[in-house]
Amino acid sequence: MLDASAQRRERLIQAEELQSYFDQHRELMAWLNEMLAKITAPDLARDVPGAEALIARHAEHRVELDARKDEIDKFFTDGASLVKRGHFLWEDVEEKMSALKYRNKLVAETWEARKDLYVQNLDTQVNNSYCLFTLRSLLSVFET
Repeated sequence: MLDASAQRRERLIQAEELQSYFDQHRELMAWLNEMLAKITAPDLARDVPGAEALIARHAEHRVELDARKDEIDKFFTDGASLVKRGHFLWEDVEEKMSALKYRNKLVAETWEARKDLYVQNLDTQVNNSYCLFTLRSLLSVFET
């Protein structure tokens, strides 16, 4: 009887641990989804100041991503610990770790791709401004 009680107590402790872990997973996934939406939401700028502002805002997103790195690393460390200790729902823990790893990688890759796009857009806007300036200069020469 005492042995069964101890097993139930251990299962209860593990269930509480798992609930906390799943809550953390849900919160991190929601945050990653929000970051993905922030990263992909802006339209491309149509002028140099707008392109520069977009790059600056994008850099702020990187700071926000970097600020959560330790929390994400702890999530994986905690999950690995649960699996290693033989948690009775270790497969669910591995599934949550896999899902978070995929989403985190997607956000990081998307951030990099958008950074490249924003830099190319800035180059395009600078080139457009130069061409417009040159065209206006030429037109003013022919008008006089």
